[in-house]
Amino acid sequence: MSLIALFTKAHLSITIRDSYLRILVTPNHEKEQVIFHQEIPIDEGIIEEGIIIDKDKLRMILMNMVQENGWKGATVSFFVHDSHVNIRKVQVPAELDENEIESYILLNNDSVYRLPISNPVIDCKVIQEADETKEVLVFVYPKDILDDYLTVFHDCKLKPIVADLSPLAIHRLVEKTEGSNIGDLLLISLYTDSMTLTALTDGFPLFTRSIATPTSVESSTIQDPTNPWLGNSSNAQQVLENQIASIERFMNFYQYTVHQGNRSITKLAIYSDRGGTVPLVQMLESTFSLPVVSLHAVTEEVDLPPQFADVLGLVGRDV
Repeated sequence: MSLIALFTKAHLSITIRDSYLRILVTPNHEKEQVIFHQEIPIDEGIIEEGIIIDKDKLRMILMNMVQENGWKGATVSFFVHDSHVNIRKVQVPAELDENEIESYILLNNDSVYRLPISNPVIDCKVIQEADETKEVLVFVYPKDILDDYLTVFHDCKLKPIVADLSPLAIHRLVEKTEGSNIGDLLLISLYTDSMTLTALTDGFPLFTRSIATPTSVESSTIQDPTNPWLGNSSNAQQVLENQIASIERFMNFYQYTVHQGNRSITKLAIYSDRGGTVPLVQMLESTFSLPVVSLHAVTEEVDLPPQFADVLGLVGRDV
């Protein structure tokens, strides 16, 4: 048994992507003390687009990790995959208590709300209250995909207690550095296989979109770790231009469709799972003439590589 497990009750914060697992360990779910971090590669074919394809192999990876570090019985917070998340804004009767809203929406889903995922699991956040109704943000996720992760965690003698969204975790870090008064924020999350864009109005995520990255760039060798967006593949520059165009279209949709021209994005925040974002910050500032937040300072405070920023935001999630 490791010294970590011997003297503390470990809480594991985990992100599982198609090609890697990243983990932070904190004692008793304390938010400011990271006592262990690790990245474990995942072979192709075990997870595809966030869906577990080979439970046995993923179980073996997690079980080896648990046994090696003595983490049996540890609690776990983890991310659900961005590409399967749907965010809806709905109205519910004002007399409902917060703990009744989820059941009410599921009970009336077929007749009233018609959520876009069959057999969903949902989480709800009240964002506005009036005399007769409450306005609620509903986060919708496929229950079968979530259940597969829960089963694997339980099989490995772990106790999952939080399933979170990576954009919300990253936003918690932005609030830590910038404060909570950012009215119109765009989060740009860059992964080896996709880019996720999330728009937040007054701290609430209104919609999110995950855009796949072409395989030729996904598998390219990154020669300059300070420039994680560009690999050495022949079409890397074209992919970059396409990503910028996608960001611009997303911002226009937010301004003109969601807010009818009355509001627009005023600040960007960027996260990359490949590490450094300095060139990306400079490029985005130049392209959109908006301030861009990088999360390096937050990870440096706890002596973590910058690619662990999303998991660090997960540590800050209240249970």
